[in-house]
Amino acid sequence: MYMKFWLLNLIHIGYTQFFIKIINIPIYNCGLCNFHDIVLAKMDEFNVNDTMYKNLYAIDFCPCENYMDSKVIKKLLLGKSIPGKIQVHYIDKVDIDSLTTNFNTINKKLVSVESIKKIDSHLYKLLQSWNTSYHLYKHNCQSFSHYIRTNAYTIDQKN
Repeated sequence: MYMKFWLLNLIHIGYTQFFIKIINIPIYNCGLCNFHDIVLAKMDEFNVNDTMYKNLYAIDFCPCENYMDSKVIKKLLLGKSIPGKIQVHYIDKVDIDSLTTNFNTINKKLVSVESIKKIDSHLYKLLQSWNTSYHLYKHNCQSFSHYIRTNAYTIDQKN
């Protein structure tokens, strides 16, 4: 019995130390179109009875360019790729309802992707390996959240 635990400690399992949750927020501030996915990450579990989250990271994949600009909208609608970016926001404390309805106005601090490396090297590797070319139909925020969700708890075969 003790031998099994000892052997398990020798195996490097590449999983995130964070608990991951995906939320949908409005694309625009109007409160409609909850199609934008954001990955939430925190050190303790997400509970259904929680009304407040603390020490939370919100990880977002979006276009680098102003997506409200008509030229950018035209490029996106015509299926062209544009440069994208991964943004990491640290949120000290937030009401769950505010998080999903007023994400753009809540108190959050933009931090570097590097800040994730100090806490969770596997999640950091996932963020670093993501292709940041943004395509509205094939490689967008929903693709990103799916990628994180499916790869956050995989065995790291390289180590």
